[in-house]
Amino acid sequence: VPFYSVDEGIVTSTLVSSSNAANIPDVVYKPKMDVFGPIEFGKVGDWDTAKSELTGSYYMTSYETHADDIAAGIMKSYRNYGIAYGGGLNYIDLGTITTQAKFDIPSAAGLDWDGTSNWKFGLKHRMEYSTSTWKTKDVKDGMFENETYTSASAAEEAVGIHDIRVGQTLKTFYVPGLPDTDIPDVYLSWNMTGSQWPEGTAVTSSVVQTAVYTNQNLSGELYRIETADTDFYIGGSTAVLAHNYESTEVGVTRYTPVFEINQDYHSLIALDGSKIPIVKAELLQLSVATGSFFTADVESVDNLLVGDQSFAFVTHNAKGFI
Repeated sequence: VPFYSVDEGIVTSTLVSSSNAANIPDVVYKPKMDVFGPIEFGKVGDWDTAKSELTGSYYMTSYETHADDIAAGIMKSYRNYGIAYGGGLNYIDLGTITTQAKFDIPSAAGLDWDGTSNWKFGLKHRMEYSTSTWKTKDVKDGMFENETYTSASAAEEAVGIHDIRVGQTLKTFYVPGLPDTDIPDVYLSWNMTGSQWPEGTAVTSSVVQTAVYTNQNLSGELYRIETADTDFYIGGSTAVLAHNYESTEVGVTRYTPVFEINQDYHSLIALDGSKIPIVKAELLQLSVATGSFFTADVESVDNLLVGDQSFAFVTHNAKGFI
């Protein structure tokens, strides 16, 4: 991909200094050192100024796409995966896939660009142009800050996430056989056939062990899971006990990351084992990054219940990679 970079005064440039359509980025700004850092998309009205203002910690690449994708209204890309090994960097090809952006390309009228200046697209447009796949660096774990848990007291009052304290007891759900671990590779591999909970399953109470874990929502992304009675706002990597009724794992219940939940073949499960249809599972992109995701560290064998709903919803505990 054509690029422009400045390293210790040395300029390397194969950049294509021509502009795309008004609603298509001209360049992508990528960090050199912080490889997990965010990329930014830009429109260029003055190429000389854009190059002169480029800091040494970033480089620019041309934003290249195909006319067919623009006509279709959604960005796509090819991604090749392989393993390089040995002193000679021998290569094993694992395959190539096509990925696409999460949202459609906006119209020029939907952007804030004045049509002439150098300008970077706001956060709300990132997922209209990025085709990146989910990575472990994108962990967004827990419930969004507007959600509540339920006290284990007789009154079962709602407990705001900000109000959770060590030693407090919360309403939880115990399922025999669930992995008693915070290691993702272990609990994400667990599954059971059907949606009926095994004998010994029970609504329980659990003591908050340590501080509540917080993940700031730096990307402005969150997921909304809607049922007929309510909706939840949740971080995309949070694992949900969900039943798969119509896809590759028909009839299987497992911990499923929210970003993989599909309303066409997943359902939540009530405490009595009945399936709760998911009306909509959608990714939301906020205009401004705000809020945080929270999860409480409770006794490890239990699952936290969200709000006053009778769903076995969130994984039992904070994950080991927080």
